[in-house]
Amino acid sequence: MLVACSAPSSSLEDDQDVLSNTATASIKDVQTDTSLDLLQNEELLPNEEVAIAVAEPILFHIYGKEQILAQRPYKTIRSGEHWVIEGHLDDDMLGGVFEIILSSKDGRVMKLSHGK
Repeated sequence: MLVACSAPSSSLEDDQDVLSNTATASIKDVQTDTSLDLLQNEELLPNEEVAIAVAEPILFHIYGKEQILAQRPYKTIRSGEHWVIEGHLDDDMLGGVFEIILSSKDGRVMKLSHGK
């Protein structure tokens, strides 16, 4: 005797449509109702550790993890409402380093570059 059970399931496309509609509605809500901005006057990147934790995955994705990790220790400075993070190479090494500038307020990437 063969018994099978199956629950009704929606297709992946249906799930994507529902998610898309929900996302669109949520974005519209937060754009029109500033009370939904949970950060308000808080900074998303309040310190060097958080800024680096946000920057590294972006840098790894663009330039490769090994290349970025080889540029440690990073040079990091807070300038107004921005974090400027640069790679470091020893004097005997050839090549360029990355530079990323992040908004401390919302984490936006303001600049991303890498020297040669």
